[in-house]
Amino acid sequence: MKMGILITVLLFTAGGFIFSNLMTPAPGSSSGNGNPAILFVLLLPFILFYLIVFWRGIFRVLPFKKKWIIAVAGSAYCASAVMYQRWSFVRYVDEMRQGYKEQFGYVDEEYIQDIAVFLSIHVNNQYFNINTFIAFVVLTIVIGVLVPFRGKTEGY
Repeated sequence: MKMGILITVLLFTAGGFIFSNLMTPAPGSSSGNGNPAILFVLLLPFILFYLIVFWRGIFRVLPFKKKWIIAVAGSAYCASAVMYQRWSFVRYVDEMRQGYKEQFGYVDEEYIQDIAVFLSIHVNNQYFNINTFIAFVVLTIVIGVLVPFRGKTEGY
């Protein structure tokens, strides 16, 4: 039963990441009237909490050494995922500049900076993609491994 709920939550989360990614307009095109991905972002803290609690229950029986291996490996993955995503974001902003230049013949740098901000529909694909989905799940695992149950700290 718990595994079924976990799979459902992970599939829902993956679907939210995919949907939010698909909401990104092409560089140089109009964005419409808002960002529907904001609704999904509001659900992420609840999903984060559920997954952390789930992983805590799964990993509480692991020996201390294995928990630290998971924590270090997961942290290394998350750090590299953030660095890659930052590099990808910078590259994508350059693509937006190029798309704007092709469409209008010049680059409005102020406009580019205005649309290249967190929760702008123009950069949804930079925040919601396979890399960020995996990093989100791995982060919940790392936190779930490191945070002990209250009153049950054996092995920590």
